[in-house]
Amino acid sequence: MKQALNEKEERFVGDLMEWDRDRSAFERIVYHIFLLLVGAVIVGTIVLTVPHPNDHTVIWVTLPGTFVGLLFGAVYGLGERRIAYRRTVASVLRKLSADT
Repeated sequence: MKQALNEKEERFVGDLMEWDRDRSAFERIVYHIFLLLVGAVIVGTIVLTVPHPNDHTVIWVTLPGTFVGLLFGAVYGLGERRIAYRRTVASVLRKLSADT
């Protein structure tokens, strides 16, 4: 017994399939740029901290650098998780629509 989708559900499925086909690769590139920024911030923080290991450097370079690196890392992690979830949903919907 199959139920028809209403307009809102059809629009969601269509948008999700379009995202999976057209925009998911671009979003992955954007999130990988955040991963590169994590590396750049960590390397920059280390380069600036190692030659001058004093309290001033730790407060004004290491702590903000660590915070920014963690923030970019969180954006990357959440973005990759979102992409993986949406791709899984799109795959299931594609398989379900192939059965009909």
